[in-house]
Amino acid sequence: MKNDVNIRLASREDTQLIMDLIKEFSEYEHSPERVTATKEDFERFMFDEKYAETLIFSDESGVVGYMIFDYIFATYEGKPVLHIENFFLRESARGKGYGKRGFEYVFKLALEKGCFRADWTCLHWNVNSMAVYDKMGAVRFNEKLMQYRTPLEVMQRVAGNY
Repeated sequence: MKNDVNIRLASREDTQLIMDLIKEFSEYEHSPERVTATKEDFERFMFDEKYAETLIFSDESGVVGYMIFDYIFATYEGKPVLHIENFFLRESARGKGYGKRGFEYVFKLALEKGCFRADWTCLHWNVNSMAVYDKMGAVRFNEKLMQYRTPLEVMQRVAGNY
């Protein structure tokens, strides 16, 4: 049956499952070499220090996906923003409305926390996902925006100058 998905917040006991899903997601994104996280990293930063949360998606076939999210702060508006870091559904779960249900669930959580918008990124080749986001009413807000990332070594070098 369409939309027959169970969505729940992950717990510490789901750490290995989350790790397995992330590895599967990285293969989908053609970047398995980028996964360096350990189970201990997730236990510490997700469950002990609560930097992020994870939703687990399942249906009659078992676990079919996950969404990792956190909250950031919008300086100009002075309000919190939901930031979706990863959202992955296995191929068998796509086209069943599970993605829509996932957004409904996480947006409800975000609204309860006072968030006024949600942000995420999507790889340029993932046209199927972009079609879903467009249909939902999400806005591609700045296609000229350059994203930057500083690796640990750069952070350490720069912080060492302070």
